[in-house]
Amino acid sequence: MTGQVGLFILENAFILVYVLVLALSLIKYKYYYDTKLKALPILLAYILLTEIFGGLIRNIDEIQLIFEEDYQNYNHLIFNILDIVFFLYFFRIYSVSTTNLELKKYVKWGAVLFCLASAVNPFLNSFMLKPQLLAILIGSIAMITFSYMYLKETKKMRVTFSNYHKLLQSISKGLLIFYPFYPVILGIGQTNEALYYKFYLRELLFLLIIILYGYFIIGFVRLGNMKSNTETKKAF
Repeated sequence: MTGQVGLFILENAFILVYVLVLALSLIKYKYYYDTKLKALPILLAYILLTEIFGGLIRNIDEIQLIFEEDYQNYNHLIFNILDIVFFLYFFRIYSVSTTNLELKKYVKWGAVLFCLASAVNPFLNSFMLKPQLLAILIGSIAMITFSYMYLKETKKMRVTFSNYHKLLQSISKGLLIFYPFYPVILGIGQTNEALYYKFYLRELLFLLIIILYGYFIIGFVRLGNMKSNTETKKAF
């Protein structure tokens, strides 16, 4: 009973976190509307709507994507699409946010490998019925690499660097925490369901989601008027 209550709180808490992140992204939009992150509120709104729709599919039999009784509550399709959009969005952001030629090269080839994995994965696991584990693994490794290299690069910048970098730096910390665990938890959930529930990995995933978007919140809260926006406008 206690575990069910805890799961209920976590399930609803991370939806509230999505709402808070989206609200902050709009409130603080004036600080980054002229940068490459200007489409971030659209991505966050898309994530929130996907989570809400996914929950409706999972819990209400009348709402479904697959019209077969055994699979009527499966919502993997919309989350597989979300994963692709999310990975490619941040790959693009890292590519245009660095002056490090090595990181640019890694992003280019990482994006190519991820797209190839995304094209091959449906032949291994149904795109409508299963998480795309191969694509998620490749994307996660790439995301960990890019976020780490970006953080290493920005660590050398002066303390008063632009709002753009403040926000992306905070987001990168969340990505670096989340993505080492994400493919592992999904993989265990698909291959060993008993282990998945025995070690409360679903709850752990919810907690990691809250931590990830907690870093988004920190990034938005840190945004403010700069002494000079020259750096931001020159670079982005």
